[in-house]
Amino acid sequence: MDKKYDAINIYLSMCYYKLEFYDVALDLVNKYLQSHSDSIIGNNLKAAIEFSSTSNDKAAQMILLQLQDNCKSGNYILNIK
Repeated sequence: MDKKYDAINIYLSMCYYKLEFYDVALDLVNKYLQSHSDSIIGNNLKAAIEFSSTSNDKAAQMILLQLQDNCKSGNYILNIK
């Protein structure tokens, strides 16, 4: 898919998540995270999907802890231009 449609992937992923189509939502968010791995929204949505689809709070917690560590280290702030 063309990079200019990356935002559509994350939007559609949110829609499928709200409709409880977790497998489709996870596939779309993973496609988005391939090119935007440092996305706070993308990673937060992935954690929510992991928790909602499998009730695996450990997997969701790992994703959120990684986000928290990156924010504390300033990685996200440095990448903003």
